[in-house]
Amino acid sequence: MNTTLARERANLLGLSYRVIAEDLGVGKTAVTRWLTGENEIPSRYVIPLADLLGVTADRLLRDEPAPAERVGAA
Repeated sequence: MNTTLARERANLLGLSYRVIAEDLGVGKTAVTRWLTGENEIPSRYVIPLADLLGVTADRLLRDEPAPAERVGAA
């Protein structure tokens, strides 16, 4: 998972890890571990988290920047 993107989107949207956890029905510790890369996010939470963060699941799962985000992209 692109943890940098996830953290940036959560911050941009003003979503605390507690709020994300409540929305997904999991503990705050689980969200913290997913967004820091300590644990992998279970597949059943990928789409709900992506929806909450306003990105596609594909984008959330990519480790590399999307083409438009790459340095020097036109």
